[in-house]
Amino acid sequence: MRLMSIEIPPIWDQVAGRCLTENLRRILVLGAADRGKSTLCRFLVSRFSQEGAQAVLVDADVGQKDVGPPATVTRGYLQSPSDPYSLMLDGLYFIGAVTPVRHLLPMVVGTRDVVDSAGDAFVVVNTTGFIEGVGYALKSYKIEALRPDLLIAVDPNHETASIAASYPQYRWVRLPPSARVVAKSRAMRREARQRAFAAYFAGRPKIELDLQTVAFQRNPAFVRSLTSSRQTSPPPAGRHLLCGLCDATGRCLGLGTLDALDRRARVLSFVTPVSGPEVRIVQSGDLYISPDGEELGRTR
Repeated sequence: MRLMSIEIPPIWDQVAGRCLTENLRRILVLGAADRGKSTLCRFLVSRFSQEGAQAVLVDADVGQKDVGPPATVTRGYLQSPSDPYSLMLDGLYFIGAVTPVRHLLPMVVGTRDVVDSAGDAFVVVNTTGFIEGVGYALKSYKIEALRPDLLIAVDPNHETASIAASYPQYRWVRLPPSARVVAKSRAMRREARQRAFAAYFAGRPKIELDLQTVAFQRNPAFVRSLTSSRQTSPPPAGRHLLCGLCDATGRCLGLGTLDALDRRARVLSFVTPVSGPEVRIVQSGDLYISPDGEELGRTR
């Protein structure tokens, strides 16, 4: 079987059929980097959708995205069930970083939030390639938070063996990667993130938010800086800070980069595709992003 231009191992199709037959609706996919997890996830969502099932992909890889911008946990559905690359963004949770290191709690909370809000759909969760050290902890907490019906390990070298040994009460399937997986260097991954950020913010307008009508979350230092200083512009380090912009219920509407702060007028401006009147909560991130998508540094 082929998925567009990629050859699909027969056992992938067998596992997809098993999920449909046994109603295994919550599926967590684990494996090291460059194992073809994204291809498998897209295949499963496409296969389920073509069978008439409601299916979504939850992309919990904050660095290398299949749907939505980096620094988020996202959910997407296929606009065309037969086209596994036609993913449309359906929901997101702001993490504010492109690595799970030092962000384990929001990674777990965000993934659980995006999965739970998918309702009764078949949910396929893609994950980062971190599986040792911090990665072991992250995957362990995700398993405990999500309680998946099936865990799929794409690990020809048994990299996930320690995780599987720790959670024998769950159903596990080990699958081979696609034969045409292409390894990506760190530089290639960084360039892919830059392109993704640049495309997300390209041509976006600036919006202004009234500080008196907006709540601020996540970073206490950022919150304090909005009230403790009498400057009429943000500190140099504040400009280009990546933030999540949410509505009054806390639902993330999209990302914005801090452009300017006028404390005298009590106005904060962002470059963002989000409509200003909807924003009621600003969540500060851990990353600075230039207009062309370059990662300028971190807050800590």
